[in-house]
Amino acid sequence: MPFNTPENLRTSIENNLRTLRQEQVQLVHLRLMGGRGGVPLAEQLGAMYDMQRAGKIQHVGVSNVTPEELTQALALGEVASVKNMYGYARRTTLRDGHGKTQGGEEVLPLCEQHGILLVPFFSLVHGLPKAGNKLAELAKQRGIIEAQLNLAWLLHKSPLLLPIPGTSSLVHLRENLAAATIELSAEEMAFLG
Repeated sequence: MPFNTPENLRTSIENNLRTLRQEQVQLVHLRLMGGRGGVPLAEQLGAMYDMQRAGKIQHVGVSNVTPEELTQALALGEVASVKNMYGYARRTTLRDGHGKTQGGEEVLPLCEQHGILLVPFFSLVHGLPKAGNKLAELAKQRGIIEAQLNLAWLLHKSPLLLPIPGTSSLVHLRENLAAATIELSAEEMAFLG
């Protein structure tokens, strides 16, 4: 059952504040689930913006949104960031056993228009294509791994992209950090598409 009623959202924030021993949560993303369990987006976001006005949330973000849902959210209040699945090979909406996970490519223009950060998640887990593709080819030419090139591609795609690759490995953390230093030419970006 989705945890998305205004009451559930308020309780969750209050619990987080108690657990963290804070008076305010800096950023909270409202994750939209397919169908939203009958709770209108305006009610969900209304609860978030009410908690923001009460000083319990500093910034409100949304996650897993379509361009239409982001437009609706912007009509209700300020949106600090959007978290959608996005990577080199996973640019658009993904349909899986849990419904639809919205992609980043669809909302990026709207984010850029409004100066909203787009935070791609699972860009490495679901974002690396099979061998024999342009990403693998260019990574081999550059002497880097595909995961690094995926992150570099995201960082070059827009200054408003802030990837969160995530890792539990120190080796992968170092590889991910090194991706920020990779410069891609306009020709390489065009080659990758």
